[in-house]
Amino acid sequence: AKTILVMKGFVMLGNVSDDGTFSDVVLGHLKVRYTDNYDADWSPCIGNELILDETNGQIEAGMVHGIYAVWGKSDSVITTRFIGAGQGFFQSQLRFGGNSKGVLAPQSFKNTEAGIIFLGTDYELYITDGITVKPLPPRAQRKLQKNMQVSKARNAFAIVVEKEEEYNLFLSIDSDTWSAARIRYNYRTGDFSYNEYDSHEFIAAASYRWGNTTSTILTASTTNLIWELDTTDVDDNGNKVDRFWQSDWQNFGSADPKIFKGAYFSFTRVRNARIVIDVAVNRDERFHYAKSFDLKGTAGQQDVAIDYTLSDPLEGTEFNIRIRMYHYSTTQVELIGGVVDWEPTAKEIANIREDVKGLRG
Repeated sequence: AKTILVMKGFVMLGNVSDDGTFSDVVLGHLKVRYTDNYDADWSPCIGNELILDETNGQIEAGMVHGIYAVWGKSDSVITTRFIGAGQGFFQSQLRFGGNSKGVLAPQSFKNTEAGIIFLGTDYELYITDGITVKPLPPRAQRKLQKNMQVSKARNAFAIVVEKEEEYNLFLSIDSDTWSAARIRYNYRTGDFSYNEYDSHEFIAAASYRWGNTTSTILTASTTNLIWELDTTDVDDNGNKVDRFWQSDWQNFGSADPKIFKGAYFSFTRVRNARIVIDVAVNRDERFHYAKSFDLKGTAGQQDVAIDYTLSDPLEGTEFNIRIRMYHYSTTQVELIGGVVDWEPTAKEIANIREDVKGLRG
């Protein structure tokens, strides 16, 4: 399938193919298959189908907004709504700006609190709540029409930063291969801004937060680096983001309390990079015992060994190890592997000894 969504307990697949060719299923480009038994058996999905044949174009994207599953097709927008057991789904076409307008860039089709925003086949931005489809304000459209490279408009992609209530569309301009410009639209206030990045062409973007109390960061990736994009300065080219890895919460195979003494890691040897390792304990988001290491290693060797040892070992049941990677040029830092150093607490050792003492031959 070319798109997948979840609605009312159903998993729904749009634009389906059984062998990946997308030419094997009759009218597959119009079909939505669905099932509510996806944990056990996918076979009922083949029998449960909707055919979105209000228009002939193929399904490009799908999102859920409110009570509607909204399907963006190459020549229209179709909504489906579940109307109850035994009755199935009701479907209808949303008409806007002519009967043949649809979704041009599938990756621009993103859900927000105000509605689903997408780039249409007439190179304009639209928003739909599942009932109507409306164009975004003219000032945003003018910048889009003036600067976007039409031949690569289908490759435009978007990311929503919910905390900022912003829809960010990345698009190609001039002779760029990838996206070197961003339109930022606040769907709550209607505010609009435009950025160009002279030194970068982005291929993907994401927003994330380091923790529950931190602000949201918007990042975008080129072919070799990840950049943090400034949320206020429209001319900023961004800052290189420190790549990071986390082990997630681990109990090392034992739910009992234990002593975390450290860890040993192996990295590829890189001259212009360093790492910082720290650790969190017992589902607390705060990290402790940060230590910095360079990855210069020894000349002639390909790998470098890192010994992360705590001077004051931590007691707990679960631990999350974080490694942040700082680079000063285009580098390829790679974590090869690692081993954790831990032992049971004195109390647990005493319990084990008591168990052993109680054994009789």
